[in-house]
Amino acid sequence: MTEKTKKSMKESMEKTEKKIKEAKNKSKSTSADSMRDKTNELAQETKGKAKKKAHDMKQKIKDTTEPIEETKERAKKKAQEVKQKTEDTTGTIADKAQDMKKKTKQKMQDVWGAAKETTQKIKETMVGKSEDNDKKSIDDYIEDHTGKTKEKDVVKLKRSTGEFDDKKY
Repeated sequence: MTEKTKKSMKESMEKTEKKIKEAKNKSKSTSADSMRDKTNELAQETKGKAKKKAHDMKQKIKDTTEPIEETKERAKKKAQEVKQKTEDTTGTIADKAQDMKKKTKQKMQDVWGAAKETTQKIKETMVGKSEDNDKKSIDDYIEDHTGKTKEKDVVKLKRSTGEFDDKKY
């Protein structure tokens, strides 16, 4: 082969190699571009699905939270009503107890007054109306029936003044 042919073949091979490289590069860039486009497309699609899911979850939480808040408010209102009724009832009971206390006190005073009056009448009937202070009165003979215990010092003091009989205490 001649030099010219060799040269021509060499050039032809170089051109072929060059075209192969270009085709490979073009294939690579087309493949990379295609992959990048597909990846971006999938990323956008996934992002859209994620946003939709997040929105759906947010709406479900909101739908669940609203009834909970309503129930919470109803329970709070009911608790306040019960508290108010309890306070009203307690106030009414306290008022009634106070009234009963006053009535009982008045009745006891009436009973005590009647007992004193009866005792006085019995004294007058038994002993007679005494104008003489030297005579012992019926009070000296009536025992203490109150059920209260006397303290020793009080009893001693009364004995020393002659107010109590030694036989009684």
